[in-house]
Parts: sequence; structure tokens; C-alpha cells
Amino acid sequence: MRSAVKEKLAIAKVAAGLLGDSERIFLDCGTTCLQLANILSASLGLTVFTYSLANIAVLEGNKGIRLIAFGGELDRKISAFVGAATESAVGSCYFDMAFFGATGIDPESGVTDNSVVEGGIKRIAAANAKKRVVLADGSKFGKIAFRSFLDIGVTPLTIITDSSAPEEVCDALIERKVEILKSPYA
Repeated sequence: MRSAVKEKLAIAKVAAGLLGDSERIFLDCGTTCLQLANILSASLGLTVFTYSLANIAVLEGNKGIRLIAFGGELDRKISAFVGAATESAVGSCYFDMAFFGATGIDPESGVTDNSVVEGGIKRIAAANAKKRVVLADGSKFGKIAFRSFLDIGVTPLTIITDSSAPEEVCDALIERKVEILKSPYA
């Protein structure tokens, strides 16, 4: 949570700008998604789905947001619900937009992270979303983490980042039909 705080907030602001009235959105338990949860507008009448305790804590006080929390087994290391019950619940829902954090983004290997327990949840949410949005600062580009949860060929896919994202990796992603948005706020 302490690394790239300014960049994560700037990325979250761009993500918030993508949202329209009454949309159903999924938020994973990444720290950039938490920054997005902190700035969501109550006036949009959003329905937010999450399995993250931190997101739940932030959003429960936002009376303009309908909050749906996925239960399951609590993983205290990531402060989120995981497991078969969580995956089943996520699989029964459909989202206008799903927001994900990432540990690595590579044009060939896809969007990756280091979590053994979240991969299934993220894959299911991505499959059930009309639009997938990855929130990742530039340090994640060109890196490959433990496991892939989202292929680059899945469209529509938008990656929101900051100005430090390497141009050569961004260009390779754009060639694969990924929309890259760089935050003007950072």
C-alpha cells in the first residue's frame, strides 16, 4: 500500500472517469483498486461487487453505492475472501466493468500476479465482465509474475497506467488491441 501511492491515486482517478450511471462493477483486492474504492462517487448509483475486506470497509460508509460482498474463506494475508464459495458467487454475477490490479503485464504472458488463491476469482470475474480494466503503475510493465489471470487477446481490455510505463511495452500491447490510458494526474 505504501509503494507508488501518488501513481495509484492518479490511476484510480482515470478509472473513476470511465464509470457511468448505475453500472455494476467488480473490484479485486489490489491496492490500486482500493484507491478507486476510496474515490467512487455516490452520485453515480453504482453497484460494487468485491471480495476485499478493505474495499468493503471503505464502501460500507458510501450510502450512494450498493455494495455486494462475496464471502468465502478469509485469507488474512490478503485481507480477502477466497476459495470455492467465493469463486461460485463471483461466477453467478455479471459486471459492466471489472477492475484488477496486477503484479506484471507482458504482451505475451498476459496480466499476471503472485497470488495462488486469487487467480480463479480474477479469471471468473474477467470472463463475466463486458469490459476489463487493469490498474497498474509503470513498474509492472514488462514483468511476469507467478501466474496469468488475464490473456492480452481478451477484448475489450483497457490498462490504465502512469507516465513511467515503458513505451515499447505499451506499443506491443496496443498492437494486440489493448487500450492504454496514461494518467495525466501523476
